[in-house]
Order: sequence, then structure tokens, then C-alpha cells
Amino acid sequence: MFIIKHNEKETVHNNIVDDATNIYEAKYLSKLSQYLLKQGYTNNEIVILTFYEKQVNLIKEDINKLGLYALKVKTVDDYKGEECKIVLLSLVKSNDNYDIGVLNWFEKVYIAFSSAKIGFYIIGNIDNLVKGDNMLKEKYNTNKDNNIDPRLLGIWEKIIDKAKELDIIGDTLVLECFNHKNKTEIKTYKDFEKCPDGGC
Repeated sequence: MFIIKHNEKETVHNNIVDDATNIYEAKYLSKLSQYLLKQGYTNNEIVILTFYEKQVNLIKEDINKLGLYALKVKTVDDYKGEECKIVLLSLVKSNDNYDIGVLNWFEKVYIAFSSAKIGFYIIGNIDNLVKGDNMLKEKYNTNKDNNIDPRLLGIWEKIIDKAKELDIIGDTLVLECFNHKNKTEIKTYKDFEKCPDGGC
């Protein structure tokens, strides 16, 4: 498991906050999935998940440009009850209002986190997410807002704290060549160009 941090903003469509995309995350996960396929994994062993239908469509556009037509991209809701060897998760939400959307819905987050068998990569604006989560917690404790699911309040901060403890979170993903053990630092999706053939 590794959590990839960034601060690239989401795009809201038709002024509907739950109709969002994140271009940076789409490009990053498209490139990461291409890299994993070059490591020998198959299309059936990788799935890209997200909580938003428009993000699914955006990611599909990007992977099609890379010729990855058979790669699975689904919403978390559509993947309920399924598992995959490697799961790539796009969180999408990244805004100045610290609105985390459906990321405070227990069932959706549970499905996402229980879908991976051996590899789980999450990409998102983590600082934004924790701030939004804490704001919801404060709002719930103050007003007892019935629209807030208390089961997830504060959970993102706990997840991030544990990830920091295990050193599985950061803005840089380190790839290691299987044959030569050379390491490549991926700070943005453009850095995947450093290993175009999947190796050094």
C-alpha cells in the first residue's frame, strides 16, 4: 500500500460538487497502470477505482490514449463485492472549501479499502482530505448533523497517521527495477517517462 499526495485541484462540472474530476489523478493512475502492465501484470490483475462517474470517463480517455483498452476502470459502487490483485484509487476531491464529498461515506470507503489483494495505491490531496474530515467532525460534535456518518469521523486522520508511521505515504513514489535494482523517483506523472519500458 502507498498513498500518493498532491495538491492539484479538482474540476467541478455544472456547478455540481459531486460531479467532479481530477485531471492530475487521471493522468497519474493511467501512467502508473501502464508501468505495472510492463512489469508483467495483466489487465485482469489491475483495476482503477474512483467514487465519481465523470472521473471514470476521464481515466478511460487517458488509458485509451495509451492503448490500454482492456484495463478495468469502475466506480467504487460498481465494484462492490469484487476483488483484484492491484487496486489504484483516485480520491478526486481537492478544493478550497475542504469539501470531501462522498469520502465520508462509510460503505463506499469500506468497499474501496477491501478490494485489493496484494497492492493498493491511493492518490489524493491528503492534507485537504484530513482538513475536511476534521471540519465535519467539528460540525457533527457541535450540531449533531444527521447527514454526517459518524462512523468515519476522524478516520482519515487515523489512516494518514498510520501510513506515516509505516512510511507508506508521500509525494514521491519510488520505483525499483526488478533486474538492476536501480530506483526511479516519481514526483509527477511526467516522471514515468524516465522508465518508458518499465525498467530503469
